Amino acid sequence: MNTETIFIRYKLSTTPEILETLWNEDLIAVHYIDDDSTDPEHYRAKGETTAANVLSRLHSCLKTGAIVAASYREIKPAMLKVGRIDPTQSRIQARRFQDRNRGELTYKVVNLVKAKNINLSRYPVLTGIQPRGGTLTGWQSATRILESILNNKPLPSELASLHPSQLEVLCHEFLRETGRLKHLLTPIGRNMYEIDICGLTNDGALLLAQVTHSDHQGTMDDKARRLAAFAGQDRQLIYFGPASAPPADTHLTFISIEDVFDQMMKRSGTLIQKMLKTDWANNGVEPIR
Repeated sequence: MNTETIFIRYKLSTTPEILETLWNEDLIAVHYIDDDSTDPEHYRAKGETTAANVLSRLHSCLKTGAIVAASYREIKPAMLKVGRIDPTQSRIQARRFQDRNRGELTYKVVNLVKAKNINLSRYPVLTGIQPRGGTLTGWQSATRILESILNNKPLPSELASLHPSQLEVLCHEFLRETGRLKHLLTPIGRNMYEIDICGLTNDGALLLAQVTHSDHQGTMDDKARRLAAFAGQDRQLIYFGPASAPPADTHLTFISIEDVFDQMMKRSGTLIQKMLKTDWANNGVEPIR
């Protein structure tokens, strides 16, 4: 069974004093209505569906274990707390806090095990890929990175270690360093569905690129089809993907991601090393609690 990875952020209404307590005691917490019950069905019966769903997820994590990354942005804007929910050592309980504006509030808290306080400047990828919206959400795409931080074991210097967003950055840097790309016109990846890189060549032509790790035929065909839809005069269409699965569409220039990785290791090995060296967790950050 795969370990679940969750991300939790706190609402702006949570006071700094409460956040400091949660941070210092390695706790994650949620607050909905002020009630001592931690039973999801208790809240479902009250019509508090969101509270019930979040508590159900926390109970599930307590049964199977989970990796947790928590943002306390209001008091620690450049930090994340990373730890584990351990089935044998973590517990969920109701805990009352005093809020200077709203009086006594009852939070549902879970203690993290072997937590680390990490500085995001050492892990910039974790800043760029945080889930959007919601108090508690899944974050499976960050599992491998967070595991390496918790285990204080660097990721191997290989293509498979790169997060998809890092691969997009690497392909962008490859285009720039090889003289194919002069300027970006939009941010890279994430917010765009059809393309990952949009920019201008040295002669002012439009360059559009799609980047994928996947060698799944359906995924590749879909990405290639969406990119090929941009075919036209004065533009270059580049498809980055596994060497084993080049696209069939002749409108696309294919560059293997293996070739990109190998060339960039020779040209800018420091870039890849900085992306992957997650053993920095013990170098100049707050100590393990």
